[in-house]
Amino acid sequence: DMKSTERHSSNGRATSFFGRIYGHYWTVVPHLVGRIKHGPSGETQPWITSFTDPSMGEIRASGIYHPHPDARTLAIVVHGLGSDPSADYVVHTAKELLGKNIAVLRFSMRGADGQAPDFYNAQLTADLKAAIRSPLFSHFERIVIIGFSLGGHVSLWLGTELEHPKVHGVIAVCPPLDLAGCQRALDNPRINFYRTHVLAGLRETVREAAVRATEMGRTLPIPHDQLDEIRTIRAWDEQVIVPRFGYADVDDYYARASVGPHLTQLKCPTLIIAAERDPMVPIETLTPFLTETPADVRITSQGAHVGF
Repeated sequence: DMKSTERHSSNGRATSFFGRIYGHYWTVVPHLVGRIKHGPSGETQPWITSFTDPSMGEIRASGIYHPHPDARTLAIVVHGLGSDPSADYVVHTAKELLGKNIAVLRFSMRGADGQAPDFYNAQLTADLKAAIRSPLFSHFERIVIIGFSLGGHVSLWLGTELEHPKVHGVIAVCPPLDLAGCQRALDNPRINFYRTHVLAGLRETVREAAVRATEMGRTLPIPHDQLDEIRTIRAWDEQVIVPRFGYADVDDYYARASVGPHLTQLKCPTLIIAAERDPMVPIETLTPFLTETPADVRITSQGAHVGF
């Protein structure tokens, strides 16, 4: 087992090197394989609702709904940063859940569907709350939220904020509990590939949101002509997230939006799954927040960032 190898190796550098290779393998390969696997079969239908945002007016929330005739439980599955409901890990999870007689909503965080006149941040739970309260899902006895990466972070925030009789639990897979620590990890030149991929998805989301906003006579406070020049997560948060959501600066955003310090306030049963060799959410950024939380915490030596 690789954890045992790391503890007993006389060559720390070699062990660290192979640990990084292991983490990158399990972050990349499962997603490549997932792209060629078949998704869930059966009926699907779009889910769309609207509600009023205090600063942006009417907002559209959406997702892809997989009903199940025998389901009494609905799972809302939330994608990660720079992604959308078509992510392989979301599709795979939906397929597994449907096989266990659980209906699924593959949820789109704000703007990820290309239709909302706005975009999401790490603390934005209003759209998830709209999904939970949707009349389409009123017949379910139980609702469970399953979030991956930043989607797990948003799901944990929901778990600290919302007491709802039908929400029976939250599952967060590889959530970044410390936004500043994860920003430093993502901006490390060693993982340029991941950062480039994430920023490409974020640019697409924000550009499409800006188009929708313009069509509705609104303006998003974003540097339209400079999006392609943003090369780091910190710069993205500073130039895009901070002005839109009214944080004082990027450090204020990280301090106020990080869910880690608030995990003692969870209001429903919660499971947190993390990987020791996650290159995008380093385990050392999680452990300070996991000792006092009432959540069930599982840390595995196998797998990496949402790949197992």
